[in-house]
Amino acid sequence: MIGDRAYSGEKNIQFADEHDFLLISRLLPITANGSHNLGDKWHYNKDACMMVCPHGVMAYRKAKQNCGNQSKVMTYYMDTNICRTCPLREGCYRPGAKSKTYSVIIRPPEHSSQLKLEETEYFQQRVKKRYMIEQKNSELKNKHGLARSWSNNLAGVRLQGIITIFEANIRRLVKLINEKNGKKD
Repeated sequence: MIGDRAYSGEKNIQFADEHDFLLISRLLPITANGSHNLGDKWHYNKDACMMVCPHGVMAYRKAKQNCGNQSKVMTYYMDTNICRTCPLREGCYRPGAKSKTYSVIIRPPEHSSQLKLEETEYFQQRVKKRYMIEQKNSELKNKHGLARSWSNNLAGVRLQGIITIFEANIRRLVKLINEKNGKKD
């Protein structure tokens, strides 16, 4: 199944695994790379299990937190007394702030497996075909009126989709028949 980045959520990846099919959908950049506003200047001290700032000061506390979209982050807390006098505080510490934190996304196993899948040659070839799907969606919405619903219920929207796709296919068939017979539109 091919989808855009909106389909690369944890539940969709789990569903694909459970039903034994591949989900060709890139992960959102924030999920794949994390959100490090200071780049790779921060580093992880594995002995203390804490993050260390670019100036070499270690966090004094950490806490696991849930974000709104079900992803989890590990938040590391820094001593603001040290941050106030740090020579590297520009762009890192906001004057007057009561706390300084640094958060790292905790990637679930599903996202790790999806990242490995993204590196495969099969994934790279299949994801290149995504633009064709988007072209057809754009045609259905812009040329055939699927951008706006005729109805306010699901059955009506489903019927509109069926009719619109049928119309697009009939037009394509007529165009192919005319091309085969040497006629112009």
